[in-house]
Parts: sequence; C-alpha cells; structure tokens
Amino acid sequence: MTIDSVTLKLGNKQFKPHVPLAANVRRLELRFCCVDLLPSSLFPVLECLRLAWVEISETGLAGLVDGGCPALRELCLENMHDSLRRVALRSRTLATACISSCWNLEELCVRDTPSLGALTYDMEFDSAKKLKEAARILTLFPRLRRLQIQCLDSWSSKYKRCYRGWPPTAGKIACLNQHLTHVRLQGYCAIRGEQEFATFLVSQAMSLTLLEMIHSAHWTVKTIES
Repeated sequence: MTIDSVTLKLGNKQFKPHVPLAANVRRLELRFCCVDLLPSSLFPVLECLRLAWVEISETGLAGLVDGGCPALRELCLENMHDSLRRVALRSRTLATACISSCWNLEELCVRDTPSLGALTYDMEFDSAKKLKEAARILTLFPRLRRLQIQCLDSWSSKYKRCYRGWPPTAGKIACLNQHLTHVRLQGYCAIRGEQEFATFLVSQAMSLTLLEMIHSAHWTVKTIES
C-alpha cells in the first residue's frame, strides 16, 4: 500500500512533529504545530501543501516552496504563526496560492513563478497607500486568471481620505492586459477604497468577465442602507 496523502492536526503549536522525506506523498496538510524542516527536506512529487496555525521560519518556508517541492501545484497558508512576516514564493510549477488570515504578514515577495493563475489574498483598501500595495501585488503575477480578495475590516475608515496618486498608469500590470477573467471581493463593505479598486479593475482588466462583490455576512439591511 502506498500513502500519497498525509494530514497532521495537532492540538498545540508547541508540538514538533517529525516530517520525514516522503517520496510518494502528493498532498501534505499540517495544522497546529511547529515545523523544523531541514534544508535537505524534499518531497519530490508533492503537489499540494496546506499549512494552518503552523510555526515555521521564513527561510524554512521559502526553501520548502523553492527547492523542497519541485512538483508543487497548490500552496495554502492560513492563520500562520505571528513570526511569519515575509512570504517568499519561487516555484515554476505553482499554479494556485492562498494566503489568508496571516495577520502579521508584512511582505509578499514573488519571483520566477510563471504558472500561478489563481490567488486568494487578504487586502485593505482604506488609503491610497493600501490601494497601491494591492496594485503591486497584481504586478507579481503576470498570468493571473482568478483573484479572490478577502477585504479586511475597514469599518473605521474615513470616506474622505485622500487618494492622491490613484489609479496607477494604465498598461503597467500585465495580468490586466490579457489574463485576468474572474475577481471575487469577499467581505465587500463598499468603502471608498474598495469602490476605487473595483472601478479600476472593471476599466483596466481587458479580459474580465466576472466581478463578484460579496458583502460582509455580519451586515444587517439597516447597515447596508445607511
């Protein structure tokens, strides 16, 4: 019998499971644990890696994605440990990435990842600076086809903020020129910045066929109408 899928759901981030080299594993899911991966850790046929509530170093994660999983197609990072402030993606095979609820994440760095066509990511739109960062994220994925954005709670945002310097110059974001067809704004609150970003996508994404704006589930009819 050959095991090609491994799931470890532990109850405490302090647990440090031994993650052995696994020649046949195609899907690996780790939850609620601390992972020490040596530079030699290698999953030659791993296609899907899902980490949630996991403590792993920035260099360990980068090495795992870059060289440790040469066949990786899908990466999901959810509610990662507070120490993960930078995520570096470099993978010629990676097609789908989800980076969600990583509250202390400060930087997403991507290079040599030409196959990535689907992205789920948390974004804020309560200032021109945040809008420009959202546009910068788009520049990292020239072949992006599907984008799902979790709009972070901007309930405290002022509608009269200055949006000087927005929108960016047309034609500078490669995925908007040809590939992006589907965008989903989850948790949409219709604040000024979100409206600006949605308008920008509609006007600049040449192949866009579907834009979904899903309002926050906790809103009431009174809140929406106010």
